[in-house]
Amino acid sequence: MSGTSSWSSKASVAEHFAKKCYNGAIFVCDNGASLSTSISHLSGFGMEEAEVLVSKDVRFKVIDITIKTLKTDIGNIEIPFVSTEEIL
Repeated sequence: MSGTSSWSSKASVAEHFAKKCYNGAIFVCDNGASLSTSISHLSGFGMEEAEVLVSKDVRFKVIDITIKTLKTDIGNIEIPFVSTEEIL
């Protein structure tokens, strides 16, 4: 990432945002990131959003990319789910 990024620790939230944008990718990092912090308590959407800030200094390696079809109000969209792991 070229700057600090905002992630969610809930897959359902990530899918919700992808459906609203009708594009993008969902990055999955099962082990989390060492330079990250939860800001759910600061979010205007509350704890349900499960927002996490990830530092621009964290580096990830792509393990796998899977295309999934999500249903939206304008039809189906295909979103890449990118499995990653942090490079320590």
